[in-house]
Amino acid sequence: VAVSAKSMKFCYCDESGTGNEPIAVMVGVIVDAQRMHVTKKDWSELLISLSRIVGKEIAEIHTRDLYAGNDAWRALKGQQRAEIITSTLEWLRERKHDVVYTSVEKARYLESLKAGQIRPEVRSMWRFMGLHLLLAVQRAHQRLPKNKGNTV
Repeated sequence: VAVSAKSMKFCYCDESGTGNEPIAVMVGVIVDAQRMHVTKKDWSELLISLSRIVGKEIAEIHTRDLYAGNDAWRALKGQQRAEIITSTLEWLRERKHDVVYTSVEKARYLESLKAGQIRPEVRSMWRFMGLHLLLAVQRAHQRLPKNKGNTV
């Protein structure tokens, strides 16, 4: 059965907190295939706009730096950073993109791993979060008609 491009969705995934942080997070932004080229163009324009605000090139938004006011975001006040975060989330909503996420308390994950409570297929933090992100995508799309096999 052919799936029309109209119903195909792509999920861009990224993880954070895989260093010494106590919590790891994986986020997925789900984009409709037909609007993806517009989103990529608009995203580039958003990054250019943010670069102008901070006076430094922003090629990728690292939320840990933006939220805390580190790196390129150091000169901005907390209220300015909060407005950027809010407007970026609004930007996603305006384009009708879904956002899914999962988080893991790493100490509890490691305890469960040592106790043999985690299946062999997901015995890495990345795979564990990836599985849970897939479940979040499935839940986000469970009410969509003919949703089987339409998200990559």
